Amino acid sequence: MPGELAFQAGFDHAEEVPLGRGQAQETEGAAREALQRADAGLRAGKAREAAADYEAALDTYLTAWARAEEDPQAAAALLREEVLLKTYPRSVEQLAPLVARRQDASAWRLLARVCEAKGDYDRALALLTDAIRAYPRDVASLSILARVSEKRDGAAAAVTWHQRVLEVNPKVRASRFFLARWYYARGQYGEALPHLERLFLTERHNRVCELYWLLANVHCYGVQGLEKRLAAVRHWQDLKADEVPLVHELFTLVGKQRLEEGELGLAERSLLHAYRLVPSQEGEKLLAEVGERKNDLAQRPHESDPLLGERRQAATDLDAFILSWATMLREEDRRKRLTLMKRIGLVAGVLLLGAGVIWASRQFQPTWQSLASREQIPFFGRGERAAASEKGMTFPPPSVAESGAYGEAAREQSLTSPPPVHERPVRPEAEEETPQAPQPYGEEPDRGKVVAAVELGMHVSGRGAKNPQRSPAAIQQAVEAYLPELQGAYAHARATDPLLLGSLVLDFTVEASGQVARVRLQSAKLDDRALREAVLAQVRTWRFPQASGAVRVSFPLLFVPPEVDAASVVTWEKYTALPKAEREKLSQAANTPDGGPMPQGGQDVKRPGIDRQKLAAMNPPGIYRVIAATPLRSEPRADAQVLRFLQPRMRVTVTGMRADYLEVRSVEGNPTSGYVYWGDVAFVYKAG
Repeated sequence: MPGELAFQAGFDHAEEVPLGRGQAQETEGAAREALQRADAGLRAGKAREAAADYEAALDTYLTAWARAEEDPQAAAALLREEVLLKTYPRSVEQLAPLVARRQDASAWRLLARVCEAKGDYDRALALLTDAIRAYPRDVASLSILARVSEKRDGAAAAVTWHQRVLEVNPKVRASRFFLARWYYARGQYGEALPHLERLFLTERHNRVCELYWLLANVHCYGVQGLEKRLAAVRHWQDLKADEVPLVHELFTLVGKQRLEEGELGLAERSLLHAYRLVPSQEGEKLLAEVGERKNDLAQRPHESDPLLGERRQAATDLDAFILSWATMLREEDRRKRLTLMKRIGLVAGVLLLGAGVIWASRQFQPTWQSLASREQIPFFGRGERAAASEKGMTFPPPSVAESGAYGEAAREQSLTSPPPVHERPVRPEAEEETPQAPQPYGEEPDRGKVVAAVELGMHVSGRGAKNPQRSPAAIQQAVEAYLPELQGAYAHARATDPLLLGSLVLDFTVEASGQVARVRLQSAKLDDRALREAVLAQVRTWRFPQASGAVRVSFPLLFVPPEVDAASVVTWEKYTALPKAEREKLSQAANTPDGGPMPQGGQDVKRPGIDRQKLAAMNPPGIYRVIAATPLRSEPRADAQVLRFLQPRMRVTVTGMRADYLEVRSVEGNPTSGYVYWGDVAFVYKAG
């Protein structure tokens, strides 16, 4: 036939002889012409295939391959299962030698599948044998060979090939599942169980694998330990066709074992479930046997049981043991509860004791409130206040208030610092204590002052503002009459915080009837929420003379301790209200003796009447003790940032002196750098 001649011509190889340049060009040209002719032949073959003339298409493809043997298009056209099936057996007979020469395992498998589809198992086995001979570890060829062997010679012939597949690749599920079912069907449950366990571990949701695994386990080891899994299987819904017989076999097997062990109730339950799935004569017989045994037990007289007395005595002893054990558990539980209550009481006592100690320490140890938080007056040491008075300062520089160093951190620092040692402090020779005059008997000490600071800006507006009884002077006079009540609330707040200081700007409306309405705080620089609420409550009770029309009043109040000058606080409030440029200008003028430019940080300020050499000799480097509460600053000047607060009895290490400040390198043995005013510490001894 023309196709056979063309196919044979395509595999005739002449001896390769070295070619010259001209001959090589002629050969390349001939190859191109052959490829072009092969392409034309492929197009013609596809046209014939479209016309359902597969035999003619096969001849065309073979001719095209003969013209260009390595043409991938021709190979792709030939090695298609559709074409091979339509032209079987001629296609397989003509392609088998070609595939053998190419040693192509995929082509061998394709031809074998075509033969398997046509029922030609002998030729399929021969092709697969050639493929395995060329590629012994080809898992795909081994799997097809096992399947074809099973179809030809039965399952026993496929076992060897499936075992070979698992030797090459143990993860092939089909071969493992085949061997598991093969061993199970032959009753070799021990050999089937390892395969089923591996399948069950890798496929948790495969019900068939789980059922085979349960069956093998029950056959090998019994029901014990599998109760939970069996209960789960009993509640399965929507069983598939291949799952129903396995579930029936499983519960029939479980029922038989329960019946042999004498557990009639469990046996009946399992056998009923199996019978509902697949009714059978075997199930009826087993259920009937269970019923007969139950009837025998019910009709057997108890006196005929020789072990009845022993059983009753054992039950009585068991009841007594359970009762004694329950009593012991109750006693143990009562002892545990009592011990727990004792421990809770002990912990509560310790907590109360600690709270009392903390409260006492806060009552008798100086506590430093943040006077600079929320733009209040900053804290100054005693020596710094004296130096500021010498320079004529009536308010501190703005950088102190703006630095925000006196916030809640100052309060925490004062609370967490160690309590003072009760010993007499060492004071400098130049410092003398001024004896205080005794207070007359029966005279109440000053509880602090509440001042009407109208200089800070009092405003009266509204329809009744022109009424004389609603003039600023009349409002001020009426408010000052109520200030003693506010002073009592302020004194109560200072009982827990002696350094409480600040200002409030009230915003309230006076109605025509004289009652106060819509009270709120326009501005609050007082760090005591309870006091602020008490002030608002008191203002709501105020009464003014009746007048025509309501007015809205903005009224500032100052809350100052007895040792603080209210005029200085008013000056400071006015100062903080100035623009930043004016505040800096005033600050520079206040920090220089002659009102000129302020020296840069760390420079010495020469004040008249101060002998610097004598002052430095009085304060040599060494160990100093803090004699008055004072801040530790970052620079040697009064407007520098506060690093922390130093309390009396603290020890600091001083290494030198700059201006009026001593340079500190450690506080209480902890490395801390800063500057402290010389008048607030006293020399103890030189550092060794």
